[in-house]
Amino acid sequence: MWRAACASRGLGRRTILVGIAGVMLPSALLAETPPGGPVLLEVFGAFDPDKMVAFDLAGLDALPQQIFQTSTPWTEGVRAFSGPSLGDVLETAGFVGKRVRAEALNDYHATFDVPEPQDPYPILCTRIDGHLLTVREHGPVWIIYPFDDEPRYLVETALAASVWHLVRLVVLADA
Repeated sequence: MWRAACASRGLGRRTILVGIAGVMLPSALLAETPPGGPVLLEVFGAFDPDKMVAFDLAGLDALPQQIFQTSTPWTEGVRAFSGPSLGDVLETAGFVGKRVRAEALNDYHATFDVPEPQDPYPILCTRIDGHLLTVREHGPVWIIYPFDDEPRYLVETALAASVWHLVRLVVLADA
């Protein structure tokens, strides 16, 4: 049954699921092992389209969490946003690149530069004020920057990269 579910989602042999333990396992071990919960985020590399790493909520929660308070153009007042950094997600997934394409449920997408490894922002927000994001609240995953802390994030590129309803990251091959 699990194989049929994987096939229906287009998940191939080289798919790696990051689940409750938050660790990557060889795909051979995962052939019979479903993720701990629904897949929230898929990470691909444009240079290796057969490899995909899937994160469920437990997998994202197992990564180091960033938390900050900020206002946004899309929410009221100052709110606390938390989740793993984009850099930590890409590193855990085993992808390296200079640019990433973020894709949303509604087919919106944005392409932007991957931050330096030491930069904790943007985060892949899974919670606002400690509550899990729902689709109604821009979730379940939302790329967000600490807009109030850094003027460099109040530019069109960062605002456009703040993709909500995020479902997929595609790491682009270096030019």
